[in-house]
Amino acid sequence: MSGTGRHSHVLVLAGLLSLQGFIGPGARGEAHEADDLVAQLSTASIDYDHLVMTLWPEAVGPAADRLVSLGRESTPSLLEALADPVRSIPANLVLCRIWYPGRLFSGEEPLYEAGEIIGFRYHVQGLRWTISGDDGIVAVDRESMMEAVRTWCRHVPRRFRSEVCKSAV
Repeated sequence: MSGTGRHSHVLVLAGLLSLQGFIGPGARGEAHEADDLVAQLSTASIDYDHLVMTLWPEAVGPAADRLVSLGRESTPSLLEALADPVRSIPANLVLCRIWYPGRLFSGEEPLYEAGEIIGFRYHVQGLRWTISGDDGIVAVDRESMMEAVRTWCRHVPRRFRSEVCKSAV
């Protein structure tokens, strides 16, 4: 190879490495932003759209909306949150908004005691939780948390998976 040929390869490599400076931090910045936003999720981030019965639960609020706008790049942070009982429900619902926009497969069943409704049980994408009718306490079914992780980790492409997927399989 001539000296000029080697020089052009070095320039191309240098150009690619300098582009990494422009591309890399943005992607890393979005990942950090997603981590910060996921940390803001809680059961207060869940809303239930009602008619006679609940039509569907959804994640609401600025953090949930921003995660949706970040899109699939926020998936690894949301997958990690599925293992956290405080954040698992809104994280699952945000994942649904990202990966299944406009569609939500959910189920609701009333819980009865002595013939009266005392709460509701929901299930979405493998995750199950209950809400007490009297005080509104939300309790996630911990066994279903790992079921939801497994479901999502099977669904999303490898490049969007997180560390939690390694322990879920």
